[in-house]
Amino acid sequence: MIRRYFAKVPFILSLVLIAESVFAQQPESYALVGSGHVNDYANVINQPEEDQLRAQLQEYQEKTSIEIAVVTVPSLGGMSIEEFANRLANHWGVGDREKDNGLVLLIAPVEGEVRLEVGDGLQGDLPDGRTGAFLDKYVMPTLLELNNATNAAEENLVFTKAVIAGMNGLIEFFGDKPYAQRLEERRLAEQKAAEEDRLRAEQTKTFLMFAVPTVAVLAVLGLIIACIAAKRRREGYLKGLFVQNERDIQRAKEYLVKATNAQLEARSRLVVLIAQNPTKSAWEDISTAINEAPVKINELISLLEKLEESHQSSTWRQAENESKTVSALLATAVALAGLADLVKKREQEITEARSKSPELANQYSATEQSVIETLRHKDVKDSTRQLLSQAKGKYNEAVATMEFGDGVNWLGVYALLTSALALLNKAKSSAQVDKNAAEEARRPRPVYRSSPSHRSTYSGSRRSTSGFKVGGGGRFSGGGASRGFRK
Repeated sequence: MIRRYFAKVPFILSLVLIAESVFAQQPESYALVGSGHVNDYANVINQPEEDQLRAQLQEYQEKTSIEIAVVTVPSLGGMSIEEFANRLANHWGVGDREKDNGLVLLIAPVEGEVRLEVGDGLQGDLPDGRTGAFLDKYVMPTLLELNNATNAAEENLVFTKAVIAGMNGLIEFFGDKPYAQRLEERRLAEQKAAEEDRLRAEQTKTFLMFAVPTVAVLAVLGLIIACIAAKRRREGYLKGLFVQNERDIQRAKEYLVKATNAQLEARSRLVVLIAQNPTKSAWEDISTAINEAPVKINELISLLEKLEESHQSSTWRQAENESKTVSALLATAVALAGLADLVKKREQEITEARSKSPELANQYSATEQSVIETLRHKDVKDSTRQLLSQAKGKYNEAVATMEFGDGVNWLGVYALLTSALALLNKAKSSAQVDKNAAEEARRPRPVYRSSPSHRSTYSGSRRSTSGFKVGGGGRFSGGGASRGFRK
């Protein structure tokens, strides 16, 4: 028992040191040792690939002086990933003191977040916007595969692939050139860009000296031409509208004649409709329209005579105001002329409803039992079962109405049965959604724990061989980008 206890002491001490290094408030209290290029505290990177990454990043540092650290943590301890990564990077001192050329890729599996923290000396190459684009291109496509993983082994493989893709992307982005050479090339590029900007400014100034007066003259001429063209278009539009008003007045006269002649036919059809469908709600609106039609026809005839007189004495300049009145009059005349057709259409609607309603009732009865069986599942919510109750209520009301005999409102019955079937189908689909959601909620998720088997012996530049020298390396002012990868 004692031997087993002491065997756990190094692991416990390592966790304490990690916590102190990340969460302590004073920099001098950080005592983390033995951390370097790869620090898999969440135990999500496969061991063979971790060793290869460590060697690859050490070789890249020796060639270019750029220091890259990969860190996974079992928890952010309530911090934002931005604060966590920045404090960790500064107190570990990733990067050279004079060059500030460090990079930290931090992954928090439990919180589902990743961040690339960029040292101050690399901000010119990798500003925040470009850092986000880098994560989207190299890291996020792989991390999003976690949503399809079914166990811890598959998730670890995804994390491993994502880290490798990120490291390969950084090496590809920065290249193999030494830091001094890249810095000189950047200085020359900035100098060239500044010179080009100066030349462009001089050329623009010269151009504007001659272009501004010319443009002003052309603008005035263009404005004059545009006003003339707009005036001509407006005149053409009003003249065309004036002619259209005259045509619409003639059409309105024709429809009012039809409306007057159609009164007898409309009333005859209404009598037949009432006899076949005693339910008042089936024809009340049409009856009201037919009874009011004579008065409306006389009013429109009077208005039409005034419009004809005013149109003959007006010009195209008044066409726009006149058009509104003419259009309203024509629409009303068309409606009055179609009252007989309206009665005929209502007869067809009632006949169709009477024919289809029994079919809909049978369809409901055939579907209801299977839906009831589906809703008995334990994962179905009460709100979904309520849909069935609503459907049943509408169905019962429709069936009771159908038993009235000759006094059945078939339009109302048809509407009730259509609504009942829609609610029934909605209940069925909602039940499937409820079951899928419950099954997803019960799906086990892996728990990440730190492991004593993942430790690095990397020592960065200008540091002692025991690990990062506290406060002795590159600076980080918060540059970088973060992304979330859990649904």
